[in-house]
Amino acid sequence: MTNEQLEQLLARNPSLAQRNRHLALEAGAEGLPAPKHERDEGKALDHKRPRKAADCPRLEIVFTIYACKPTDWDNWHVKILQDLLVHAGILHGDDWRILEGRVISKKANSESEERTEITITPV
Repeated sequence: MTNEQLEQLLARNPSLAQRNRHLALEAGAEGLPAPKHERDEGKALDHKRPRKAADCPRLEIVFTIYACKPTDWDNWHVKILQDLLVHAGILHGDDWRILEGRVISKKANSESEERTEITITPV
């Protein structure tokens, strides 16, 4: 895309221009800048730290979520909580060989009763 084409596109759509002002500034005479390549950190499934699946007991993690407006189990974002448990050292990892899990959604009677209970037990 040339600089002229970019200017025409941005002139027709002011909100696009506002959101992408940095592109217009970086474009210069040649048009849009070339994409910046990120460093190759390895393959997608490579891990920086080895998993200790053989050394760790298999665990089950159960997230019981009490909410005034319960939703489907897959609408709760428990992956973040699970990752925090790994980061804190409470779980040795979240590899499928180490961990299996469930999410249970239950009705709470009031906002003061809303909570998330996390139960970790050996399988």
